Amino acid sequence: MILETNLDNYELSEEVKQNLFEGGDILKVKDNRTFHALINSHDKEATLWFMSQILERPMSEIKKIIKIENSELRPLNHYDKGKTVDFIVSVGDDVVIVEMNNNAGRDYTRNLYYTFHALLNKVEIGEKYNVRHGILVNLNWFEKKELQDMPGITEVKYPYPIIGMEEKDSIIKVKNINLCFYDKKRYNGVVMKDFVWKLFTINKVSDIQDVSKNVKELSHYCKEIERLSKDKEYCMNVWSERLEKNLSNLSAYNDGKEDGKKEGIVIGKQEGIVIGETNQKKDTVIMMYKKRIPIDTIAECVNLSKEEVEKIIIKKN
Repeated sequence: MILETNLDNYELSEEVKQNLFEGGDILKVKDNRTFHALINSHDKEATLWFMSQILERPMSEIKKIIKIENSELRPLNHYDKGKTVDFIVSVGDDVVIVEMNNNAGRDYTRNLYYTFHALLNKVEIGEKYNVRHGILVNLNWFEKKELQDMPGITEVKYPYPIIGMEEKDSIIKVKNINLCFYDKKRYNGVVMKDFVWKLFTINKVSDIQDVSKNVKELSHYCKEIERLSKDKEYCMNVWSERLEKNLSNLSAYNDGKEDGKKEGIVIGKQEGIVIGETNQKKDTVIMMYKKRIPIDTIAECVNLSKEEVEKIIIKKN
């Protein structure tokens, strides 16, 4: 039996299309892969525009002092991605870190650690003490309804302001952006200062083409998101990464450390024994294979060898 591992002969299923496009015809920017494909060193105009919106400074003012620290996003699995920064930019002596958080929740502390780490790494031994400032931008997509209803932007400064403290005395400013809030807004229903956040939630070709006409710096950005949305292999990679993340949240056998109950089933003990682990893995393999996920990706997600995955598929068929 020959197992298909490429996507050349397949069309995206309706379930995959609904998950990716959510009733529209282009991808919403919900993952770091897509974010970095659009905001990067190759499209300097879009990146410069994006940073000017975050910093609330004219593009002409920051154009000569901006430097993208990670111009390429390395292909990593879900677990390794949790140890890396999505996007980091230097603007003069200051640092801006942007994190795309899908199903955000526990990422906040980790992202804050990254920001402190980035600032500390810029102080050289023997260097004259000079306070540098950082901005952490969390682009958050939430699954919980109560979190989706939070305000569009909340800001926190560290250290917290005290009497006599000025803006410049804050070492780190955190901007938490609730993209779910802007997703509910009409494309033409947001004020200009909020447009940068609405941009990532657009999933209609007509809207993105209108953006291209009205914001010349985003012309290439708009063409690229249309191109990626038509790229079947790219879309399947995005889909498999989302599925991988969901599986990691559901599968305690990946670390064997989770205790207690989940959905009424005991899924962990101190030794990491999981009831129904084998059957769960088999069911997951079959489900992913039916969704045309490549076998190599399935094997990585369920922590099995490629050969073990093939045996499960052959036996099922």
